[in-house]
Amino acid sequence: MLNRHQDGADLKGLAAVLHELHGLPIGVQYAALATVVIIVIASLIAGCYMVSHF
Repeated sequence: MLNRHQDGADLKGLAAVLHELHGLPIGVQYAALATVVIIVIASLIAGCYMVSHF
């Protein structure tokens, strides 16, 4: 249950970050968005890897 709450906090934080980025140049926005996407995908892969191996 704690994990789901953490995900909600991450989503709120992400929304705040995206809101802050809105005033920045488009290249910076894309770079930040790409970084976030990579982190999320890496987390999902790591999570699946952990689940499949334990």
